[in-house]
Amino acid sequence: MQQKLKGARFRWINEALYTTTGDKAFEMVQNDPRIFEEYHQGFSAQVEKWPVNPVDVFIKQLQQRDRLVVADMGCGEAKLAAMVGNQHTVHSFDLVAYNDLITPCNIADVPLADATADMVIFCLALMGTDFIKFIREANRILRQGGELKIAEVVSRITDVAAFVAELETQGFRLKHKDATNKMFIMLDFIKVGPFSEDGSKSNNPELLKPRQRAYATSDGKRQPQLYRAQRAVIFPGQGSQFIGMGKDLSERHIAARQVFEEVDDVLGIKLSEMMFAGNPQELMLTKNAQPAIVAVSVAGLRVLEHGTGMRASDIYSFAMGHSVGEYSALIAANVISLADGIRLVRTRGESMQDAVKERDYAMSACILRKSRMEDVLADVDRVQQELTRENSDSGEVVQVANINSSSQVVLSGTRHAVDRALASLQSKRLAMRAVNLPVSAPFHCSLMAPAKQTLASRIAELKPVRDPSVWTMPVISNVTAEPHATAESVETLLAEQVDRPVLWLQSMQFLKNGHAISRWGAMGPGNVVGNLVGKEFAKDIVRRLSDADALDDFIAVLDRQMKRGF
Repeated sequence: MQQKLKGARFRWINEALYTTTGDKAFEMVQNDPRIFEEYHQGFSAQVEKWPVNPVDVFIKQLQQRDRLVVADMGCGEAKLAAMVGNQHTVHSFDLVAYNDLITPCNIADVPLADATADMVIFCLALMGTDFIKFIREANRILRQGGELKIAEVVSRITDVAAFVAELETQGFRLKHKDATNKMFIMLDFIKVGPFSEDGSKSNNPELLKPRQRAYATSDGKRQPQLYRAQRAVIFPGQGSQFIGMGKDLSERHIAARQVFEEVDDVLGIKLSEMMFAGNPQELMLTKNAQPAIVAVSVAGLRVLEHGTGMRASDIYSFAMGHSVGEYSALIAANVISLADGIRLVRTRGESMQDAVKERDYAMSACILRKSRMEDVLADVDRVQQELTRENSDSGEVVQVANINSSSQVVLSGTRHAVDRALASLQSKRLAMRAVNLPVSAPFHCSLMAPAKQTLASRIAELKPVRDPSVWTMPVISNVTAEPHATAESVETLLAEQVDRPVLWLQSMQFLKNGHAISRWGAMGPGNVVGNLVGKEFAKDIVRRLSDADALDDFIAVLDRQMKRGF
């Protein structure tokens, strides 16, 4: 299974490199050199299965030649230079300096002077959509009469005759063709003149086939993945944090490491170290727990996206998050950036924690009997009114903070008021039992009003919400249980969410009843939101994507579906 997953990752990187320009490919791997390493691991595993490796053919040929100046374009691990570098002068170029023999650069612009090379080699290296620029660069650095050697996978060349004719417009003449190997074809050219400005004007004359994923149509447009219309991705809120969360993602996936590194940089602290092996009490602090949960949730999503080569919106039709998880959902839908989301969540956590420093507070999850939700809400409201009448200056507060499901609500407020409301619900047989939650603040009640004001100011300062034209899928608001509509409403509702109840049950019902969602991807640490959906809709499919194994398994499932064309 691990080998299959590595294969899927290799295919995604392979597609990315083959379907972009040299400039963009160079930028991509410079931003994350580990992509290049993963590609070459997959490439090496693939080539090992071939009866002959074309680079070994080139090595054998060069061992029989007098001293030459050779440019190895797209050299990979620079095996050519390692094997014949003492006999010839070999300049090795690729997107990343995999070792000390390699000069990193865009292959369309290598640091060699005009007419200084005797031989240019492209060994399975004509990757970008602008590969003709690579050929013209080979012409530039080759002396008159110099040799251009190309080895390419047989299936990639659409029409060999047309390919040769194209290279002849670029100042080359075919000297020899070897098509005896079933895996690759080898073409030897001689430089007979400069490339012609009147030759092909196309950067991609479609003589080489790029790899296409099954989700792309023939015109290159994205096609929604099977079951997308039935799927929603959901993210957890505070309380799902634990020491060690995200560590397996970081160890196994570059995409996750990038998220954790960005979060650490934004916060200016090593939050990732705290998550992986820190102090549980420190992680539980709201200012740390909230950005940590968002970081792990987004890291899991990025692993899924990178592993499949799809955006989250190609797989899911809605995003939804519980409390702070709503920020994860907004990041997933490109409504806000990861950096701005983490900045807001840090402010949110700090202000919520500071709002009740001097208060004795509590949050309790209350398991309901087969009661009407209206009766439960009315009884809690009645207790609050009684407390206010008894002593309006006492500051006692109890409210329903979360409506999690038809059988669970969470009460939040001062400890005395919460205990009194629980006792009332139990005495009236509206609730069976309650569990105190280990939190560092009473969320989603009026005690959070100061935090709401602080967060609103921070939102006004950052202006983090992008124009709706670039949002990739609808995100359900905790406050309204409906999709966000405008940038202004996102900003307003994120602030209001701090002291308003989380309408999770209503949000699930909106997706289930209004949009026929029956497949749920519970992304992020823990299993809370997945369990809530599973208990509410027992016949639905819930994928708990809380660790690397679960994500890798889902990536393999999607990869099999895409291979079948859906």
